[in-house]
Amino acid sequence: MQNDIRSTAHQFLIGEVIAAAARHFQTLGKPFKNLRQAEQEEVLRDMRDDVETATRAAVELIAADGRHVYRAHCKKVNFGEDGVSATIELANTPEAHDLADRAGQTVLVINEDGRRYLGGDDVIEAEKDEPRLFDSSADPA
Repeated sequence: MQNDIRSTAHQFLIGEVIAAAARHFQTLGKPFKNLRQAEQEEVLRDMRDDVETATRAAVELIAADGRHVYRAHCKKVNFGEDGVSATIELANTPEAHDLADRAGQTVLVINEDGRRYLGGDDVIEAEKDEPRLFDSSADPA
């Protein structure tokens, strides 16, 4: 089952990344390399936002491992003699209704921070508007 989930996440992510790139490059009025640095940075920032959204969805798909996932805000945690109680807030979704059906039953709570799978803020940089003053590649050997 894990391979099916990873394969699904892989295919999903590839499709979303290609769609993000295509969406942003198709709306450009001129080739990317002809854009000013600020314009390139804006395109890259918008594309990064789309890719980050897709990556978060793929990470959540893998982490869920076929289980129901409920995104919730942990509002309060109380420590008492009989154990720990927590109050969580969920959006009113079909998944939340599924959780309501499990009231009184044991559920598995996983506290995961997907940020450890994310990163790459500096993967692509815009080209500088001004060329380097001294280009070392032009130095004679």
